[in-house]
Amino acid sequence: MTEKPRDPRGRKRMPFNEDVADEICERLIEGESLNKICKDDHIPSCTTIFKWLDEFPLFARKYARAHELQADTLVNRALEIANTPEIGETVEIITGPDGVTEKVKRGDMIQHRRLQYDAIRWYAGKVRPKKWGEVKSDEGDSGTIKIEGGLPDD
Repeated sequence: MTEKPRDPRGRKRMPFNEDVADEICERLIEGESLNKICKDDHIPSCTTIFKWLDEFPLFARKYARAHELQADTLVNRALEIANTPEIGETVEIITGPDGVTEKVKRGDMIQHRRLQYDAIRWYAGKVRPKKWGEVKSDEGDSGTIKIEGGLPDD
């Protein structure tokens, strides 16, 4: 008897399941990454999901829309991160003539928050560029308006 193929985690490949596909889309919209979702035992591997995307066009459309909405969710999360101080500690190790000392500072982890915010905004700009992407101006645009033609001579 031939063994069914297995995914990278050693589980048997899962046939397409609409309930599981819907759960994947819902969790993406809530902001979870596909890698995290796929760690649950009842969810197939990323490889299987990518195959489903090729084989089931309706799922592919739902998945694409879920990613667009995920960008909105993550941008909202980025705003919360930007507006909510996160208190933590940083340790600075100082080596001097008297030996090694540690200097502990307690305060807002602004660099950590900035990194999270920037990563989310970058991702959202890639997934949903029309809404969250960078606004680019044409090169050489000086900000002046040139009017050609004009009013007719009387």
